[in-house]
Amino acid sequence: MRLKILIAEDDPLQAAVLARFFEAEGWYVDVAHDGREAISRIKIGIFDIVLLDYRMPEIDGLAVSRVIQALPEQRVHARLIALTSSPETLRARMAGTGAVFDAIEGKPVSLPSLLATVQRCHAAAPARSRVPVDAEDRMVYAALSTNQKDILLTHGAGEATDDPGSAPGRILLVDDDLSVRMLLQAAFEADGYLVDAAADGIQGLRLIMARTYDVAVIDFQMPELDGLATAKLVYTLLARHDRPRLVALTSAPNLMMETDSECGVLFDEIVAKSYGMPVVLAAVRRCFEYRELRLRHEPASIIPMQSIGRVVGSQA
Repeated sequence: MRLKILIAEDDPLQAAVLARFFEAEGWYVDVAHDGREAISRIKIGIFDIVLLDYRMPEIDGLAVSRVIQALPEQRVHARLIALTSSPETLRARMAGTGAVFDAIEGKPVSLPSLLATVQRCHAAAPARSRVPVDAEDRMVYAALSTNQKDILLTHGAGEATDDPGSAPGRILLVDDDLSVRMLLQAAFEADGYLVDAAADGIQGLRLIMARTYDVAVIDFQMPELDGLATAKLVYTLLARHDRPRLVALTSAPNLMMETDSECGVLFDEIVAKSYGMPVVLAAVRRCFEYRELRLRHEPASIIPMQSIGRVVGSQA
């Protein structure tokens, strides 16, 4: 059987060595150069094995593995293998989070040992996760993978409504501080919103893929997966029409903008916690006002290109 392997490794040389080794075994190999790219590949493709470098910038291998496991069950087929120079550190971090990796291989990588681990993990995988490669060509495989895209999101039964503006607004609140979560949730619910709360970015992503939210309020400073990484994954995993408006909560908004220039693009609102509850509520209300305005003014149909051509031609 020709296995499908995804290698997530930020070191180009290491990634190239591993890719050539497994291609020599006659297997299909894809390479992701960071954690977010790995999640994007898994979102649209089906792999038997995913090799994850533990130390990657922005989103490390453990966080990537937890995001993968948060995907709807029908998307998860791969066995996850960690590559790390500090196995004990990784095992210590995994303690209390449940079994995340199927195996851990030390670095520098021993290729014979890694090959044996890959074969062992695949042999132990449930039969339903073994999907044969029907096409040898990379482009054909990519096309087959793209056909799986629409399975990603599983919306809760009964969530849809013919008039989105008639339902109470739904907010996702993500903050690792329990007291802050309780305070904000009480304030949002008093304002008439439906609120779901998550204690970290991974839990927030799991909720956001299972239910449609209008606004997500995200703490910027969180362990493992911070607010910026969480926002990037929201953009990676959700289509535009399913994506909530994003509000960042931070103790230092100016420093946040100076350090991470992408924040102003990813977040619709950035609020300093020191400004108090009225400012947070005002930011959330602006997000809902934008949503209602968009629903009222979004065109019912798209003008065909032929019509645009006729209009342009008549004005020439």
